[in-house]
Amino acid sequence: MFPPSQENRDVIAAFQPDAGPTGSRFHRAIDVARRRWRQFALWGAIATVAVIGTSKLGEFEDLPDFGAIDDPAERKALFISRVAPMAGKVNREIELTRERLLIIDAGLATGRPVGPVQRNFVRAVARRYGFDDDREINREWLREMLARVDVVPVSLVVAQAAIESGWGTSRFARHGNNLFGMRVYDAGEGMVPRERAPGEEFEVAVYDDPGEAIRSYVHNLNTHARYRDLRELRAQLRRAGAVIDGERLADGLLHYSEQGAEYVGQVKSVISYNELGKFDR
Repeated sequence: MFPPSQENRDVIAAFQPDAGPTGSRFHRAIDVARRRWRQFALWGAIATVAVIGTSKLGEFEDLPDFGAIDDPAERKALFISRVAPMAGKVNREIELTRERLLIIDAGLATGRPVGPVQRNFVRAVARRYGFDDDREINREWLREMLARVDVVPVSLVVAQAAIESGWGTSRFARHGNNLFGMRVYDAGEGMVPRERAPGEEFEVAVYDDPGEAIRSYVHNLNTHARYRDLRELRAQLRRAGAVIDGERLADGLLHYSEQGAEYVGQVKSVISYNELGKFDR
């Protein structure tokens, strides 16, 4: 990741909004039924959905040409309406993996042994999330994995996508579906930034679709050492039974950009001004 280019900063400034003012019994019964069904259906759903990060719970749509939209409010509203649902889909993929790990953990808590299918699943998740896969499967290890196998609030995804891509207008977003400034270091694998400093060799990653970009970004937050603070903040919210919201987790992004605390403040302001917190409730 790297700070937005000057052209992106200009777009961000232009589209930064002014601060504004701040079920039935039947539906409750439906919710209860759904929760009960979910527990029984979970294993069957996981069997048909690849939970290690390659599946798509529905296809991800291509991004429109946001630069062709002259009205800032219209552009911003469309961007949010397109990116937020995709972020939700990626989170649901992670939730399937997380729920299966929790089921295995609950079994261990009652003395139930881990079967071969579960063992293979845990080891595959471990490899995906940067752990050695030859450890003994116990509750301590599962807790370590669960700290990484977790959602990133939709509000945070949308806010960072808006900042890093200039609300979808950057060259990297338009031609590479890269909404977050994700980098690659193999020559020819991505797009060369016009402002890349002499001696730098990184390129900006290119993705087949925006869903792939969101997966890559979320996986980076969930695995890279520089975002350990973000994951600890999220774990604290989990333990407290609190909502995992983007404004709180933004404090864990000090190392996402060279701008440090200024960048964190910008992410928080985009979430607040655009009322993106509604996606986290």
